[in-house]
Amino acid sequence: MVRIRKFSNGDERACRRVIESNCEAVAQQCGKAVADDLMECNSLRRLREKSRESFFVVAADGPRVIGMSRLEPNGVVGNVYVLHSKQRRGIGSAIIHRPENEAKQQGLNAIGAGVLSNAQNFYEKHGFRKSGKNVVRAGNKTIAIAKMTKCIAREGVQKTATAFFKSHDRRIRALVDLPKERKCFPVLVLCHGFLGHPKQKLLAIVAKRFCQAGFAVIRFFFTNANAEKPGKNVPPVHWHEQELRDALAFARNLQGADAKRVFLAGHSYGANVCLLVARDDPHIKALVLFAPGRELKEYAHLFENGVMKLFGKALVVTNRARRDWLEADLDYAVHKSRRKTFVVAANPDDFVPLPSLQKRFAGFETRVLKGTDHFFNGSEEKAAAEALLFLEKKVCAKKSK
Repeated sequence: MVRIRKFSNGDERACRRVIESNCEAVAQQCGKAVADDLMECNSLRRLREKSRESFFVVAADGPRVIGMSRLEPNGVVGNVYVLHSKQRRGIGSAIIHRPENEAKQQGLNAIGAGVLSNAQNFYEKHGFRKSGKNVVRAGNKTIAIAKMTKCIAREGVQKTATAFFKSHDRRIRALVDLPKERKCFPVLVLCHGFLGHPKQKLLAIVAKRFCQAGFAVIRFFFTNANAEKPGKNVPPVHWHEQELRDALAFARNLQGADAKRVFLAGHSYGANVCLLVARDDPHIKALVLFAPGRELKEYAHLFENGVMKLFGKALVVTNRARRDWLEADLDYAVHKSRRKTFVVAANPDDFVPLPSLQKRFAGFETRVLKGTDHFFNGSEEKAAAEALLFLEKKVCAKKSK
């Protein structure tokens, strides 16, 4: 049974063997000179020094050390290695969590790491996001090392509160997460897909990560188009446009909110509604579209015999709703939003094939997450990290200029 324990005197030789087992992969990616430097920087003497200077843990299978990781005093995670023959068994996930837990106990709000390209997916899987890069020279080669960070603030998110705002003479229920810092905070309004739910995993993780980063996040229920209360009829699109406009007004009036930094994000159908609203609202500084749905008029084939069949539901299609869906001018909305929109796409996506999405959003800043589906199952953290990085780097930085 593998257990994680603190580094003990005498572990340095076993740790050096763990590092040595990874040198072949390092040499293939970066060259033999880099692999040699890696071994030199982790001599027996240096490993003993690191154990005194930092929080150093090892993974042990009985008496045998098969993995290691460290947390430096400045919050940087390093020396995350697993014996080559023991990789892809969950040991790496176990040993990277211990430095993170230690950082939380020390009261740190974030941790960092310097990562070679072949390890970036591993770190992204565990909630790290790329925040920059360093370039180093090793012999004749130039090596790019990604700077990655992860927010670990435990007090960044309050318990989600329920609130209500008014739209077309109805009370619309919303979920509101407020950041720890209650003064001049940015706000993200987050829309679910057709027959989706504000609490679905993707939206919940996006809300959590953005709130930890200092945003307030508002998620609300589209009338007659949410999984909790789907309704009997297909609602006209302009209903949801108006609800989103009223949600934006609610966001801008939140106590402590910076009304000039209110952003939109939506998944699938919700992304299309975001585009339609942003088209006419110059005050929306940026949008994030998660697996945006097809042009609404492309759903005409679902309106057979006055009934829309979707996700196991059969909804009545009124003439008004049909006209609304078929006439929504998303082409113009896409054109108007090009400079301020970030698209997070899934591949494979059975609902919106990647080639058609790339054609529709040609020229947009886009990130394709491979190996996940339309709902980003298993990649929710990665999708949230990409969206947060876009808004922080492209938009929020403008506040300091």
